[in-house]
Amino acid sequence: MSVADSISDLIAKINTYQKNNKQYVAVKDTKTIKGVLEVLKIEGYIEDFAQDDSNNSIGKWILVKLKYYRGRPVISEMKKVSKCSLREYVGYRDIPSIRNGLGISIISTPKGILSDKVAKHHKVGGEILCSVF
Repeated sequence: MSVADSISDLIAKINTYQKNNKQYVAVKDTKTIKGVLEVLKIEGYIEDFAQDDSNNSIGKWILVKLKYYRGRPVISEMKKVSKCSLREYVGYRDIPSIRNGLGISIISTPKGILSDKVAKHHKVGGEILCSVF
């Protein structure tokens, strides 16, 4: 499984599970996914996440606790921006604003996976992985 497929899988699972009002979702354990989940947790889009230590023959998993506010999902829209066929790279000056600053972009930079605000603060650009609102 490539990095792009694991991010697409994460986005699809979060969107589907929140539409069905589920509390938890299990996703594959990769460094990129952990970075994306860390940004989502810091920005307040998910409650928490933890590695599932059960012995599985199919690999390691991360259990993500989804966040709701007044019975509605906190993440109303999560979309993949950079795709396998078309990568989206930006400099720090060109990082787009998501819904006039109400949402975030998650960017893979040389300093790690960061939110758009943190990337602008550190003056680093990179590949836009996804946008969250």
